[in-house]
Amino acid sequence: MTHDLRRTRLEKITACAAMLREPLRLIHAAHGYDVHLRPTSSNGVTMIGLSAGRPQRGKGGFNDMERLVRDFRALFDEHCMPDSHGRDTPEKELQSALIRDAYAHSREMTLLTAAFATTNAPLAPIFVTDEIALPTDDGGKMVCDMLCVTRNDDGSFRPLLIELKSERAKKTLIAQVEGYAAFVDEQSAGFEALTTALLGSARLVGACQKCIVWPGSGEGADRHAKDLAARGIRLVAYTQSEDGAFTLRAHDVTGTT
Repeated sequence: MTHDLRRTRLEKITACAAMLREPLRLIHAAHGYDVHLRPTSSNGVTMIGLSAGRPQRGKGGFNDMERLVRDFRALFDEHCMPDSHGRDTPEKELQSALIRDAYAHSREMTLLTAAFATTNAPLAPIFVTDEIALPTDDGGKMVCDMLCVTRNDDGSFRPLLIELKSERAKKTLIAQVEGYAAFVDEQSAGFEALTTALLGSARLVGACQKCIVWPGSGEGADRHAKDLAARGIRLVAYTQSEDGAFTLRAHDVTGTT
């Protein structure tokens, strides 16, 4: 039964995604890359601000795409740039920075690609969308931070799940990334349809890859990296400078750097 609920939820999110691809292109062309349009299952499109200092501020419920494009600047300033922006977390800042970078490079996540390029198993992630909530078997829900893909040699794509955390919560993050990756594999046809709606034609092949991004602990290899690598989870450590810039350091599949 929950399998069917997850499929239905994905179908609704995909229908929403299908109506936002062109509006997002028009908005980016006119206003830059400080905005993300997130498809949802029941409440239309959510407009998310990616501006540094006010990350992940936004407003849901947009169903009139023509109005969103026409009145974008006023709507963005009202809902994504509030005077009182509340408490930020590094993970929200990082999430915004990664998505903004992806949109500036035709969805290629160049910050992560550069980090993985120095490892023994380079990856070049392509951003699909984020914050996809799906029902769990116990009646709750599980949300992925970022759904991405990497390109296979034959032109197909392989899903990649990225979980971000401003705390080194190993046990919690393992449960999240492994649990949601199982959903991606279970609902492969649904995630392929969602990816196609946002990227164009996209055939998904292969089991879902897993990645955790959390704060760096020093210059050397993270002491948890080998344990995570043994479970098939890539680890990326981040540091943030005083001016807000992020530095990413990826670990090898063996857990070294």
